[in-house]
Amino acid sequence: MSDNNNSGNNTNKFLFVAGIITGAAAAIYLNTPHGKKVRNAIVEKADEYKNTVSEKASEIATSSKNYAESAMKTASEKIDSVKESAKTALDSASSTITNVKDRFINKTEEAADAAEDFATDKASNLKSGVAKAKKKLNNGVKA
Repeated sequence: MSDNNNSGNNTNKFLFVAGIITGAAAAIYLNTPHGKKVRNAIVEKADEYKNTVSEKASEIATSSKNYAESAMKTASEKIDSVKESAKTALDSASSTITNVKDRFINKTEEAADAAEDFATDKASNLKSGVAKAKKKLNNGVKA
């Protein structure tokens, strides 16, 4: 087990030393005239990518904003349309209810007038019949 642990330590040490050597070599190379050109090219490409990403992000933000505004406008128009339709339906229902109420009142008044005329006619007939009956009774009592 100790041999296995030493082998792992040796590998880690080797990798650490290899990293130091690679880093030093990269630092030396990047300070040469050709290395500076490579470094500048990398910085320029990074700036280009940064600018491209910024432009695309701005385009996406603008497009999203325009889409959201369009969606809000469409939703507002639909809401206004529904409100107008509901108002029209309510006005129509109110008018229909008023017409039905007026017709009911008129028919009720006509029925009441007809019932009153019928009752008056029947009362008149009853009075006339009572008067005839009294007359006959009075004539029969005198005879």
